[in-house]
Amino acid sequence: MLENQVLQARGHLTVIASAQREAIQQRLRDVGTSGDPNPHRRDAGSPRACGPRDDGVGAPRNDGGGRLFGVSTMKHPRAAAGFTLIETIVSIVVIGIALAGLAAVFGLGFARGADPLRERQALAIAEAYLEEALLQPYADPDSGAVCGAPEANRAIFDDACDYNALANNGCIAVTAACPLGTCACDQNGAPVDALAVFGITMAVGNTTLGPPNVNALRVAVTVTTPGGITPLQLVGYKAELP
Repeated sequence: MLENQVLQARGHLTVIASAQREAIQQRLRDVGTSGDPNPHRRDAGSPRACGPRDDGVGAPRNDGGGRLFGVSTMKHPRAAAGFTLIETIVSIVVIGIALAGLAAVFGLGFARGADPLRERQALAIAEAYLEEALLQPYADPDSGAVCGAPEANRAIFDDACDYNALANNGCIAVTAACPLGTCACDQNGAPVDALAVFGITMAVGNTTLGPPNVNALRVAVTVTTPGGITPLQLVGYKAELP
């Protein structure tokens, strides 16, 4: 009977001991997770009872098994690295050189931006003067002479040779925008205000085309434009027809 009671008591103690060990192990697992053996408890007498928690900061705690808890593992960000003074100066110099090159390129482009328009205008003027001369007869219709005495002005030109050594761009009138000989003029000698500052010269001379060595007139028109653009020249031929 006594032995049975002893065995029952021993069994109760074994159960109690197992429960205590389980509780202790659970507590250690909680500590390993949160760093605080009882994160929901604050001692009433502690001066920080009402203040914010400071888990993981301060001296580390030992769980009795050689493991430390409560050590902060927060990583502080490294200070952002900046440029050194030498790197800054070199960057400024390189950027300055690049900007200077771009400015030179764009400046040249802006300065020559009107050149294509002036070149087209010069070509149109040269074509108009050359066509006008080539549409005239080969010889003077009044005297039959080839390259005889020229007529007084462009309005009464009657053969191709009259255009030789054209004076004042072939103009016989002026406007406020076009003093005599400063603009291109139409076939009647009236200046065209939109074609100011163009110079037109013409040279007409005898030549031959062949074989079979046909008599002809060589008509050259040269147009100069403002801005230092290379003068434009067109050449045509007026043959003597039988």
